[in-house]
Amino acid sequence: MFDRRTFSIIIILISAFMISLVGCPPKQVKPSLDAKRHIERGDVYAEEGRVVEALIEYNKALEIDPKNARAYYSLGKLYYGKGNYEAAIEALQTSLELDPELAPSYYYLGRANAIKGENDRAIAQFETYLEKGTDKDMLARTEEALILLRGELESHIERGKSYVEQGRLEEAADEYRSALKVDPDNAKLHYSLGDVFYDMGDMKSAEEEFKKAIELDKNYADAYAFLGLVYSKQGKLNEAIVKYREALDIDPNYTYSHFALGNAYRDQGYLNKAVMEFKRACELDPSYVPAYYNLGDVYYRMGKLEKALEEFEKAIELKNDYVEAYAYLGLVYQDLGEIDKAIAEYQRTVALNPDYVYGHYKLGDIYYEWNQLDEALYEYKRALEIDPTYPYPYYKLGLVYEIKGEIDKAIEQFENYLIVSKDDYWKKDAQEKIIQLRALKE
Repeated sequence: MFDRRTFSIIIILISAFMISLVGCPPKQVKPSLDAKRHIERGDVYAEEGRVVEALIEYNKALEIDPKNARAYYSLGKLYYGKGNYEAAIEALQTSLELDPELAPSYYYLGRANAIKGENDRAIAQFETYLEKGTDKDMLARTEEALILLRGELESHIERGKSYVEQGRLEEAADEYRSALKVDPDNAKLHYSLGDVFYDMGDMKSAEEEFKKAIELDKNYADAYAFLGLVYSKQGKLNEAIVKYREALDIDPNYTYSHFALGNAYRDQGYLNKAVMEFKRACELDPSYVPAYYNLGDVYYRMGKLEKALEEFEKAIELKNDYVEAYAYLGLVYQDLGEIDKAIAEYQRTVALNPDYVYGHYKLGDIYYEWNQLDEALYEYKRALEIDPTYPYPYYKLGLVYEIKGEIDKAIEQFENYLIVSKDDYWKKDAQEKIIQLRALKE
């Protein structure tokens, strides 16, 4: 209904007014029954999500009776539900100063302090609620929260982390779900579960968990950034950019968010903006290898080959087995006409990783251009041994066999290309080649 900024302004104004009421006697004391009616009406509005109307009713109750503990409790509960934990704690503490027997205030104070990491205070408040409270559901949740705060649930979290490291993502998700049953308002747990869902490819569930983390902690920069990453995966680049920027509003020096924002700009074709973000990421973390690599990629797309070389070389200085960076160096050298250097870089990629498909494919291309057809055949075939779904070597094999006069093999490879390829890059050419070669056979 409101954005975060609007709600925060409302909270500040109402909170300031509440504080002034505590220090000033009311102009006119009305019957406490009138205050009760305003509180009850405010509770109805709060239940319906009508925050402003609820605040107005609680304000009217306190105008009538500035020492009404129940009104401060309702305010604190409302603030807690909207994620304004500082205001919640202040209002709930005031309610208990006015009425130390108002048990539910201890419960929500415990919740708010637990979220803020004030575990000792939270434990004391939950223990007091166990002594004074009567609501069965709240008592059960209090006992569960105490289990967590006393450290007995750490095993769930630790097992979740261990399963993530082992790649056992389903089991990791189960552990984080178990943790959230005990502490459903833990933003970090929702974030961790969202991260697992992201790695599992379940973008819908990841989105839900990151949103929940943000709802619980409006300053959780990681949650904004990774929600942006989900949107990027879904092709929602404008929404992703908004989230990356929101993360940077919270932490302007958040390296990953600059990097992710650069990726989004690059994918939208805003290459100059992408350069700025990747450069900023490199400035903030000079050891962040992917930022140099992606900056080189953008420079290559802009046709700035010398600058691209510089960035790929920086990436390799930091990570000397960075196969993809060597491959991109080969591509740049190839475009610059420095074929010997290009071959050396491609050969380095397959030396580092003998199963690197792209390295074999690009070596095949160079050998094909130099009319070293047997060497080209070897590299294209090697690429397809590693990954039979990689379409382009099939087309190139067709060209090689055509030159060598092996018509049936050429036709077979062009047909394979049409079967495997999911794009139209050489589709028309392959179809025409097949028609021409079959005509030659007749």
